Amino acid sequence: MVNVIRENHTNGARNRISTSNVYINETLHLEQIISDLRVMGYVAFHHHPQIAAEPHELVELKKQLLSFFQEHHVLWLELDPLTQYVVVNNMGKATVLKLIGRKINPLRDRRVNAALAGQPLHELDREIERLNRLVHLLRYTRFS
Repeated sequence: MVNVIRENHTNGARNRISTSNVYINETLHLEQIISDLRVMGYVAFHHHPQIAAEPHELVELKKQLLSFFQEHHVLWLELDPLTQYVVVNNMGKATVLKLIGRKINPLRDRRVNAALAGQPLHELDREIERLNRLVHLLRYTRFS
């Protein structure tokens, strides 16, 4: 079973870089990505909008990963246009939940500061709610 979650975004901010990140503009090593998925349960893809070839490379990578993991439940989560996660087990799910939480916390801080300054909160509220929905969907996803 394959789930693709795509959400609109309002925040283009870049977040933390860890060893499990794959930058699409670099040469993709499918064997390394599959190994990371088996060991860590997730892989984060960060790509840069100025590189035109990336969406095509990402589509090809999706096809290859989904065919390799066809007997598993694979969750492809698009956090925003720059950040996507592939999750294949509960260990990866827990890590991605923490990473999304790290993105939500600064937004909550910005919302409080904006409220104190009397600025509009619609954009921040919408982004926080969208991320909370993704967390809810991920939290209740079961992996076999």
